[in-house]
Amino acid sequence: MKGDDGKRVTSEVVIVPDATGIAHPTTDASTQKDGVYTLDGVYLGTNVESLPRGVYIVGGKKIIKN
Repeated sequence: MKGDDGKRVTSEVVIVPDATGIAHPTTDASTQKDGVYTLDGVYLGTNVESLPRGVYIVGGKKIIKN
């Protein structure tokens, strides 16, 4: 196969008009884990009060403890 410039084309790209994928991801509340986690995903227990100052994940949301 030759390109518009007359040079030989060694690869071909096919574009499919109807691409598939994830349209509307949802979060099931039952899959969220209770507890306190670091930003790295390390489980720290359930009590934020005993932790030092920092940023934590509680109930799937970031919190800042001052």
